[in-house]
Amino acid sequence: MLHRRSFPAIGVALVALSGCSGQGFGTRNIGIPFSQAALPRPPALTAAFIAGLPRARLAPMPAGLVIPAPAVFTDPAALHRGSTVGNNDNEVVGTVINAGGPYTGIYAQQTAYLPANVPLGYPNGATGLQQVLAPVAFPSNGSCLASGTVAVNKGSGVATYFTVFDVCGGGFKRQIVAVPIDANFMTKYVTNTPATQNLPVYTTVVGTSDAVPTKNSTWTVMIYNNASLTWETVAQEKGLNRTTYGLSSYISYYQPGACPSGLPTLSANQVQLYNANTAAYEFVIPKMASTTTSILNRASSAQCFHPDSSGPATSTLNVVTANYFWTITSGPPSVGYQYDDWIEYAHDNLHTGFQPQPTGISNTTAQNLALRWKVAVPNGMPIYASPVVYNGNVVVVTDPPHAVVYDLSAVDGHVLWSYQVQGEVRGTPTIDPTTQLVFVGDRLLVNGGPAPSNLYALHLANGAIAWTTQVNGNTHAGPVVSGGVVYQGTSGGDSPTCLNGGVTALDEMTGATKWTWYVNSQVNPLGGGSAWGAIAFDGAHLIFGTGNTCGTTKYTTANGAVALDINGNALWSFVAEQNSYWDYDTGSSVMISHGNASFKNKTGLLYTVDASSGALKQQTMVDPNFGYGEFPSPSTDGSTTVISWGLNPNGKSWPRKPRSATEAQAIEAQEHEDLERIERHTRRHPFDALNGYHSSLVGINSSGTVIWTHTMNAMLDGYAAIVNGVVFADNDDALTAFDMRNGNQLWTYAFPSLPAASPAVVPSGVYATDGSGTVYAFALPHS
Repeated sequence: MLHRRSFPAIGVALVALSGCSGQGFGTRNIGIPFSQAALPRPPALTAAFIAGLPRARLAPMPAGLVIPAPAVFTDPAALHRGSTVGNNDNEVVGTVINAGGPYTGIYAQQTAYLPANVPLGYPNGATGLQQVLAPVAFPSNGSCLASGTVAVNKGSGVATYFTVFDVCGGGFKRQIVAVPIDANFMTKYVTNTPATQNLPVYTTVVGTSDAVPTKNSTWTVMIYNNASLTWETVAQEKGLNRTTYGLSSYISYYQPGACPSGLPTLSANQVQLYNANTAAYEFVIPKMASTTTSILNRASSAQCFHPDSSGPATSTLNVVTANYFWTITSGPPSVGYQYDDWIEYAHDNLHTGFQPQPTGISNTTAQNLALRWKVAVPNGMPIYASPVVYNGNVVVVTDPPHAVVYDLSAVDGHVLWSYQVQGEVRGTPTIDPTTQLVFVGDRLLVNGGPAPSNLYALHLANGAIAWTTQVNGNTHAGPVVSGGVVYQGTSGGDSPTCLNGGVTALDEMTGATKWTWYVNSQVNPLGGGSAWGAIAFDGAHLIFGTGNTCGTTKYTTANGAVALDINGNALWSFVAEQNSYWDYDTGSSVMISHGNASFKNKTGLLYTVDASSGALKQQTMVDPNFGYGEFPSPSTDGSTTVISWGLNPNGKSWPRKPRSATEAQAIEAQEHEDLERIERHTRRHPFDALNGYHSSLVGINSSGTVIWTHTMNAMLDGYAAIVNGVVFADNDDALTAFDMRNGNQLWTYAFPSLPAASPAVVPSGVYATDGSGTVYAFALPHS
């Protein structure tokens, strides 16, 4: 079976709080020689590692300085009620990490500014402390320590500090470290690179080496020294806090009635939790492997912040990604390219196809979308891979005979750089914001069959090659990137030209192979077996669909789905069609939502299984004709799932699902002509309509019932993108916005050539491509 498309996945947690100055992600030139060192990887929280760390040589804490610790560190009720320090009113916004799970530490890159760059005013008649603690890192499950950046004004001017609060040993009112943020601190500990959104950040870790924190646990605050390229110990404390949730947040105390003005961008990048069971970090997302997180916006009586664009707040809190990238801006939210985050196939590492950021697009505004620009790629070749859009970059890949990776400006579409790979590319690229690398896999053919192909790592800044590694079989999907490891699926093809396909893990920085798992582990090298589509990753399970092997032996890892752990060990397998004599591949991406993994098989069924065990929970017949399921991938907003049929012959129904191996063989022989015709057609024209056949886009509710259907001539071979109740999907020769509730068309744009890839929806607009090699950018008028 031939499959085409890419299904990448990673996550990035980024919290950004933009002040009222309108500077966005820009910062003032403060004359400090920021380090350009590579960002440090999160360290393992082991007793041996912590014991071997040098002590940070920090400037002494000013005599008599007292910065009261926020009550939220020790009093859960303070998250939801007003509280005061002296005569100041409290506001809290940020991420709350719920207790539970094996999480014993937090990693974050947090902004730091000189006092001159933080215009925290002191209103007339004020008697209390004006204080902004932002950002702050506070791990869950009983941490005694919290670290962050604090700006204070006691009436004699602004001072800024790197601060550690001890909420166990000395009571919650004592801070044990308050290091002035000066030129020396900035030079040693602060870096400012494109990887940090060009913001000045230091990197900190707070945690314990104990897998299960107790009252005897020692908590440590670490900071990374960019000059010596080493982690250093800042503070330690023994104990167990009665507060068990964690925070990555902005906390402030203002004189009642006063609001800040002109603050610079305050940010916490790459927020990750340390999983003591796996000895690995997980990005903070709403539903993690073993806990959940939520957005907190407890506005004070001063009403400085609002969770939306409504007044009369002076600033607006915008939650702009599932990984908690926040901004605080004045007035209505503004669209900025720096917020664009569609970095993989179907947006995120769960492959939901859902954009949680505010884009301004809704059921009422979608009709106002207009073309902002369109650009034909220089080599004029078709684009079969979906675009990825990140921080002003629109990365697309053209197809045969030699694919070219193009990075276009999101502003006007001009080419920033290009790179030609050796083979064809049908898979969507993957961008890792942490390392600023772009991953693209090609496919090479020999005598019509798959050959070992290549995975490329390119620098996002300029397209320069970082490394190239050969993998067994073809790549049809972008990889998963997590914890410094790249997980790439490969396909082995069908008889007689078979290779062993599966999943290969590679070192992200070098491309060195760490391990390979094969669908058919018993026949090598011609056993066949494939991982055609997306490897979804929830922090603990690498879940992907599998194809048929070569030969007549039925393997429990073929024609269904498999879950691996990060070391390549199989955790479970699910076989969609037990007695198939034809290739009942799972060509679709796997989507993870609410702890369940969903995927569509060529049987025409949409399967939903438990992500942890593989136990079947639900199946829905999406295609009325059993066997024509093909390759569409599911998308969801958490309640409604959208997916397409494959191609089905007009006026003809497939017989019932076979009840035995003998009946399956007879039906497959009967329908062989139609199936082969579809296969031959999709090999030559992967996304074109086929005369005599049709497809449909359907909406399915949480109980598995189809609630609406839209009929098309061409099949949707990828995903539908979802934002705020609006579904964007290819619709024959057009891109169409549908109402999520009923499938009604809200807006459509006709292309001169059939679209050959799925769209990306981000705050700056909607980005799409067609089969002629043209890239399109759409936006609402205010954008």
